[in-house]
Amino acid sequence: MTRKITEGPIRNKALTKKELINSIGEIIEKEGFSQITIVNIARYAKRDKKLIYEYFGGVDELIQEYLNTRDFWDASEEELDNITKKHKLNLGKDIRYQLLEKQFDSLLKSGEMRGVTAWEINGKNLQSLQELAQKREKARNQLFDKIEDKHSKDKDKNIKAIEAILMGGINYLTVHAHTSESAFHGIDVKKKSDQQKVKKALKQIIEWAYS
Repeated sequence: MTRKITEGPIRNKALTKKELINSIGEIIEKEGFSQITIVNIARYAKRDKKLIYEYFGGVDELIQEYLNTRDFWDASEEELDNITKKHKLNLGKDIRYQLLEKQFDSLLKSGEMRGVTAWEINGKNLQSLQELAQKREKARNQLFDKIEDKHSKDKDKNIKAIEAILMGGINYLTVHAHTSESAFHGIDVKKKSDQQKVKKALKQIIEWAYS
């Protein structure tokens, strides 16, 4: 029987790469994206900063790898097909609400995700962020094209525009609540009662758009 290797250069490299990738998320959550520096990365990962260049080629490449590991839309063709079959009968109504609810819950729970969202909203001209947004947009379009959602083509009810407004509202409400520490238009999404109000409103709007 071959003995399992628990130590050695290969395992240590993999572990170090993982720690360097995870350090990006920790910095975003605790200090904000503006503090992603080579010195900070090395400090959080407790690794020599030269390993960032040796294993990734540089900070931008490390950020790219980090974003790839956190990408919600990294779904296979098989997964997209399964989603399509499940939601085709109601023309995507249920999956639209479920994705909005998932976005809302994820941003509420994860300071790391809120940090990445704020980073995107900030408009920092970073290629890896642009690629992430493009990949997400492409995957979403592929999903709803498969469902053949006639409502997205209805000129009187532009479901994509409605959905875009809802997604933008979710992003702002969640990031605002944790950066300004205040309510927005009487809604504080850090409160369970207000979270339920938002979810109810999301469902009502989607129901209206499909009525």
